[in-house]
Amino acid sequence: MLNHLDLSENVLLSQLVRLDISFNQINGSIPQQLCNLNSLVEKSLSSNNFFGPKPSSIGQLVNLTHFHISSNQINGNLPLSFTSLTHLVMFRPSDNEINGSIPVDIGKMKNLVSFFLSDNIFTGPLPSTLGQLTKLSSLLLFSNHIIGSVPSDIWKLDNLTLLSLVTLVLESNQLTGALPWSAICNLSKLQDMILSWNRFSGSIPSGIGNLKYLESLKLSSSNLTGPIATSLRGLVRIKDIDLSHHRLSGSIPVEICALFTLTSLDLSHNSLVGELPSSLGNLTKLTTLNLAYNNLSSSIISSFLLHFENNSLDLDGTEHLCGNLTGFASCFQSTSQGVNKKLDTPPTESEALLFPSRLSLSCQFLCLQ
Repeated sequence: MLNHLDLSENVLLSQLVRLDISFNQINGSIPQQLCNLNSLVEKSLSSNNFFGPKPSSIGQLVNLTHFHISSNQINGNLPLSFTSLTHLVMFRPSDNEINGSIPVDIGKMKNLVSFFLSDNIFTGPLPSTLGQLTKLSSLLLFSNHIIGSVPSDIWKLDNLTLLSLVTLVLESNQLTGALPWSAICNLSKLQDMILSWNRFSGSIPSGIGNLKYLESLKLSSSNLTGPIATSLRGLVRIKDIDLSHHRLSGSIPVEICALFTLTSLDLSHNSLVGELPSSLGNLTKLTTLNLAYNNLSSSIISSFLLHFENNSLDLDGTEHLCGNLTGFASCFQSTSQGVNKKLDTPPTESEALLFPSRLSLSCQFLCLQ
């Protein structure tokens, strides 16, 4: 192990192009002297124990294209000179304690492709100048204190493939307003849209089916209303849909059953009614289904449960579902008596297989046909 290294009184680093000291246990503040390395193109200080503010002279690194400082304890505002880094392509300061607002003149950084500010303490509204970053493909802003509405220009960034505007901090700091779906549905390259835990309003539009490359759609815990758009069938690559904790109404559209790439579907905590589409069982890749706390009323056949024997199924709070399994009232009995009541006869061993340890069905109300 190296115990002593003396490189003093040399000029060894004047032409240094790439500096990577990530994943060490280096602590202390970031030395101002690093800002004198004018030839530096890539700089990675991630996953160390650096703390304190960023050097105010960081704007001197005019050739810098990649700057990684994630997973440290860096605090303070972004230096005013930061937006002078106009060649910067990738900036990832996530998982720090950086505060203040996103600089208004961020629009000067025209070459930014990847911009990860997640898990910090950024405050204030999103500047509309973010919409000037026309090369931006990945924008992660989750777990901050960002407030206000999302500037309309952000939805015009044609190259976006990953968009995450999740705020998980205080209720009063959540993003608000109606989502401009007409613009969102034109983000033809979008692969992941994660807008959960905000206060967005409005309904899911028919144009959402235009997002042909979308693999993850997470819109949980806002104030969306209306039915689930049947045009979801256009999401031919979708793997994960989370529309839980809204006020969505109407029935579960049978078109969802044509999403053969789907692995996880969460529609829990809404006001959905009607029967379960019988063809849900055709989704052979589906491993997680959560329909809990809706107003669904339907009979369930055993084969539907057998599909989830080794997977995760949650039907808690759907007390109007019924069927014909030993140990539970039949649909006829539940209709005539008003409430499904458990019978005295215990289930057989084969029937018990329908209820794996990960299966939550509120059995006091559920019976099977």
